[in-house]
Amino acid sequence: MKHSVERGKFVLHRWMKTLLGQTPWPSGLPVVTQGFAGEAINEPGPNPETPLVSVVMPVYNACRVNKQFLIKALDSIANQTYKNVELVIVDDGSTDETHAVCQDYLKAHPELRVQYLRKANGGQSCARNFGARASQGDYIGFLDQDDEWYENKLEKVIPWLANKTIDVLYTDADNIDGDDNVTFGRIHGQYHCGWPHPKSSLEDILFKDIFVMPGLMTIKKSAFDAVGGFDEKLSGYEDDDLFLRLYERFKFFYLPIPTLRWRMYGDNYSFSHRMLASRVYYWNKLIANYTRQGKDRYRVHMISLRFFWQFMGQAKMQYQMDNEMCWDSYKGAKGILPHLPWLPRAIFSLVFLFPDRRMLPLMSRTRAVFGQ
Repeated sequence: MKHSVERGKFVLHRWMKTLLGQTPWPSGLPVVTQGFAGEAINEPGPNPETPLVSVVMPVYNACRVNKQFLIKALDSIANQTYKNVELVIVDDGSTDETHAVCQDYLKAHPELRVQYLRKANGGQSCARNFGARASQGDYIGFLDQDDEWYENKLEKVIPWLANKTIDVLYTDADNIDGDDNVTFGRIHGQYHCGWPHPKSSLEDILFKDIFVMPGLMTIKKSAFDAVGGFDEKLSGYEDDDLFLRLYERFKFFYLPIPTLRWRMYGDNYSFSHRMLASRVYYWNKLIANYTRQGKDRYRVHMISLRFFWQFMGQAKMQYQMDNEMCWDSYKGAKGILPHLPWLPRAIFSLVFLFPDRRMLPLMSRTRAVFGQ
């Protein structure tokens, strides 16, 4: 009897998710393989070349939480087992002790090839582009101020780059917390974040978050320049956007090993107003550029479902944490409503007739509505 009840709950929950447009993309079992398209590939031999890799690290008030995060990020570049590396630090208008910490570190590591650049604050995308323009490498990589590369990252990556058809190589990642503990190992391979990997179509990138942070990509400098780098209007989703524009023009290779320790702590950046504005901007950008001016209704619906449920999920989390941004996130979901498929659009048109201050608390307690 108990088994039948649990089975009934599972079927009902699945039916509700389908009804509300929460069926996963793509369908089928999660796929994470290797190579250009999942084909079997032999391990590469040594790369006869040792290309210069420029690592761009934007920093902004990096000591406001814990300056050890910054020092560990710097250590992860200084300790790379592959040595032909240029570190480009871009101080994006810091007002704390970031500059002093960086200068002390660089004095203690005179062997590092480094450019330390300072500019007025313009956001992370602007800082990355600024650093990329100054970089001298054949390839470019990125590292955020509180993340870490594994020390053998480039040693693992460089042999594959002997294949000159590879324009962008990306890898898996481990998620770590503020105490350096791995909380989710191999987020692609074990937890299927952003699957499938490697990507096989634009839809794989348009219809869901891909979980490919800038720190996972090693990019030919010529390819990065050709697409114009990061969209500086984005302070969130800029990694998905860059990946998408590169994917349209260049050849990608996926290496299913973790090379980045991606640090997540506190409520992090996802609760910022910049992230909320970027979510709206990126949804509009995808609708404008990838739906034939709205004529491809399937893409309009799938892209809009992606962002609708992200707004709803954020509204729930923010409400539960007493963060006033929950109402802005809820409003963001309402803005996307007219672009949903007819059935979830009809359901939520009725839901949104009720006052926000009554419906959001109710829905935040409803497991199926938020797909969690």
